[in-house]
Amino acid sequence: HHFIEAGDEQRAVEKLYEAGARAVERSADAIAMEHLQQALELIGRLPDTLERTQLELEIHILARAPGIRIAWRCRARGQDPLYACPRVVRASG
Repeated sequence: HHFIEAGDEQRAVEKLYEAGARAVERSADAIAMEHLQQALELIGRLPDTLERTQLELEIHILARAPGIRIAWRCRARGQDPLYACPRVVRASG
């Protein structure tokens, strides 16, 4: 939050990505998706560079793991992940 408030979107995206990665490692899927979704929302504010494109791709790839796990949990409960978990599935797709 501090980097966002300071207008340092680059650092904010990097920190959100790092927090998302740590959450993925702990299988804290909902938290991971929140961090990664925020990072994706902010990354559009950054200049269009090769580094930004690479980071954006890494975020999308990282977001697949919790999205897939969440979708499987929804299906295991007999729920359609597109309806039971729409925000998470959209964020990971």
